[in-house]
Amino acid sequence: MPKNKGFSTIEMMVAVALFAMVMLMSAAAMVTLVNANQKARSVKTAVDNLNFVVETISRSLRVGSHYYCQPTTNSSGIVINHNTQNCPIDLNNSNSGGTYMGFSDRNGKLVFYRYNGSCIQRKVTNVDWVSAAPYVDDLNSGYDCITPADITITRFRFYVYNTGIASPKQPFVTLVISGTVGAKQSTQTNFNLMTSVTQRIPQE
Repeated sequence: MPKNKGFSTIEMMVAVALFAMVMLMSAAAMVTLVNANQKARSVKTAVDNLNFVVETISRSLRVGSHYYCQPTTNSSGIVINHNTQNCPIDLNNSNSGGTYMGFSDRNGKLVFYRYNGSCIQRKVTNVDWVSAAPYVDDLNSGYDCITPADITITRFRFYVYNTGIASPKQPFVTLVISGTVGAKQSTQTNFNLMTSVTQRIPQE
């Protein structure tokens, strides 16, 4: 009678090893897909939020006037004395432009934007620009971050042109933003964004 033969120990070990390798590769591929999906969703949500912030700033500047830009905000207070100020780009200086900007919004109220080193901040006041001279902006109060926590801004600049009354051209502002999106290191993505805004109302 024929004898029934099974697998040898070596054959079993080889089969188990191959099965384990296949499972490990499948698990690694699954983890990669999950991380990629999380990253895609995180980036999309963060970029949507960032686009909303940029659109809010652009809309405010577009219908505003009397742009006042300053390169830095290291002092404890900035005096707005009914004067406008440009922050043009300097190709020989990578830190040219401004990190602080005040202006009169469409209702004639003073509004401020600034970069504090990690986020973009905004202050909306009830102070009339017309009657505010001189107005000292307290940099230590009233400002709130308008960029979400999963967006880290590493560079933010205003480039402001044609703000002078004697300028024959309309004032305009270019925003340049760089940073990372994503709360976790594994899902972070770098970004660079630039947009330009022209003042709609006629130059006074």
